[in-house]
Amino acid sequence: MMVNASDIKTLFDTYWFNDKVVYIYFRIVHASCSWISVVDPMFITALNEGRSSAAKTFLTPKHLQANQVLIPCVLEGHSALIVLDVASKTMTLVDSGNARDNGLTLVR
Repeated sequence: MMVNASDIKTLFDTYWFNDKVVYIYFRIVHASCSWISVVDPMFITALNEGRSSAAKTFLTPKHLQANQVLIPCVLEGHSALIVLDVASKTMTLVDSGNARDNGLTLVR
C-alpha cells in the first residue's frame, strides 16, 4: 500500500489524514511492536454504513491473537482510537476531540 499525493492533500483540505494514511501509520507501529494488531479504519466506516458483512472482513479472529488490537476511527473532522486489551478483556477509547484533559479523553 502506497501513500500518494491525493492522500497527503487531505491534510491541507480537511486538516485530517484519510483512512489510508492512518492505516499505513499504524502498520508501521505494528512492524516494530509485534504484540499489537491493527484493524483497517475501514472497519468503523463499514459499521457506520451498516455493512456488517464487510466489517467482518476487516476484524478477523487473527487480530484477537495479539495482546492489543488498535482500531483507528477516522470520522469527518475527528479521530479516535479504540484499544482492545485481549488479555484483560477491556476496551479503551482514546479520543482527541475533547477539550478536557488537554484534548485527550480516555474511556475504559
